[in-house]
Amino acid sequence: GPRIITATLQALIRVLWMGQDPLQAVTTARLHHQFLPNRVQYENFTQGPSAYIVPGASLALLQGVGNNVSASGAMLGNAQVVVQDLATGLLTGASDPRKDGAPAAMAG
Repeated sequence: GPRIITATLQALIRVLWMGQDPLQAVTTARLHHQFLPNRVQYENFTQGPSAYIVPGASLALLQGVGNNVSASGAMLGNAQVVVQDLATGLLTGASDPRKDGAPAAMAG
């Protein structure tokens, strides 16, 4: 669905531009804008020991530039991330805990 693109893009931004590791990138609360209706949804829920809550300062910033925001009581997509260290070839993966995922690997 439409949230796949949002979840994937936010994970990429967090790894490539913000320098987060894969686990941080997939466990941070997400935003989603569908265009119609014209509003930004944000995660605001707890699942087991994890809380997915967008910081109030981020919501205030969005509202300050004219966005309508609304809380979503459920996940806004999920993502899996694999990052390769180009110097060592080491692969590091993380699976989004929102969907009870777990990374798996094969040695070859």
